[in-house]
Amino acid sequence: MTKRLNGRKGLDQNQNQNRNQSQNQSQSHNQSESQRQTQTTENATCEFTYPCTAASAGSAKRKVISHIFGRNKRSTRSFPGEVWVHYCRQHYQRARYRVEWPFTQCDMLLVVLGRMEGWGGVREWEVVLRKREVERLRALYGGVLQGRRRRVVGGGGEGCEDDLDESGSGSSSGSVGMGRGEEGEEEERHQRRKPTVVTSPVPEWLLQEVGAGKSFAELRALVRRLKLHMAGLRENGASEQIVFPDIEFMPTFQAWVQPSVRPRQAPKQKVLRKKGKGSRVSRKGAVKKT
Repeated sequence: MTKRLNGRKGLDQNQNQNRNQSQNQSQSHNQSESQRQTQTTENATCEFTYPCTAASAGSAKRKVISHIFGRNKRSTRSFPGEVWVHYCRQHYQRARYRVEWPFTQCDMLLVVLGRMEGWGGVREWEVVLRKREVERLRALYGGVLQGRRRRVVGGGGEGCEDDLDESGSGSSSGSVGMGRGEEGEEEERHQRRKPTVVTSPVPEWLLQEVGAGKSFAELRALVRRLKLHMAGLRENGASEQIVFPDIEFMPTFQAWVQPSVRPRQAPKQKVLRKKGKGSRVSRKGAVKKT
């Protein structure tokens, strides 16, 4: 009886050790993947011009058109860093506000698609509408989209600066008097404007291209046609309508591509305050009345 108990105890200990080892391996894989992505971004060179004199050594570079492939989505993080076109922050801000920016995005898309095809990890593509475009179409057609199958993918993840019009930056739309305490703060919160989301409508011909099973050649043909479409708008004097449409290219990877997993973050510790000892200084810097 004692031998049987000892044997079961040893088996439980071995199972616990194996479980701990697998958890440690998973955590180390997640950490190494995160470190690899960070190092790739930091070591990347700005491709706006060569050599780039604006970026400081070791500064992080921006993956310029990653939002078209679903920025911050799990599938996007599975791509190696070498396939992206990187800009430093200064050159990205400079290029983004140029009139030629939508055409530049098309050119960079062709470059990135060529790099991804050379990498060999993508089996096929799906052209999908971004969430805000689906919502725009629903509002336009009374909440009903007939005759087409739409896949909704969220547009504008964290850090997606392309989604916001920086002229509507959430600043207060009215002046609020100082020294009014919590009442003034509450009024100010109601008066703050939300950031303005700049929509980029998808043309009708491009809506017909939404769907799965796309090859690299089909995507390149689509991008070239989009560039010709925008050139036609410019010739007809409709330059204000020239924007890169709200679509995304979502990949289906080969079986050998390992999915990227974000490392778990440690939970934030809450700071406990004593009751009745709250701060007397408001968010505006005024002293609250007690």
